[in-house]
Amino acid sequence: MAILGQNEPYLTVSQVNAQVNQLLRGHFQNVFIEGEIKSITKANTGHWYFTLGDQRASLDCVMFARDVRSLKHDFAQGEVVRVTANLNIYEVRGRFQAQIRRLELAGEGALQAAFEALKAK
Repeated sequence: MAILGQNEPYLTVSQVNAQVNQLLRGHFQNVFIEGEIKSITKANTGHWYFTLGDQRASLDCVMFARDVRSLKHDFAQGEVVRVTANLNIYEVRGRFQAQIRRLELAGEGALQAAFEALKAK
């Protein structure tokens, strides 16, 4: 008779995080998400770390400098945005996150930004 924990091989924490990350990366690429920027940190490296949220949940996000450089708007807390993201696990900390590839204003914010750009022209 098998006794749980005595006959199964144990995985290391690194192995668990790597396997979960592989599953996420294999199934959740180019996910479209809309939410409010709840907090944002713009690091000296050029990377942005922020939280997207709605009424019921929040999601940790990272946007790497190479993608930040393509932005035409300086985003701030409280703005409602739409993102294209790849979901993954930051394996070192075991944290679920969205790696943001594209970021744009949603709704009225997008219309206002377009209007301001047209005025500037």
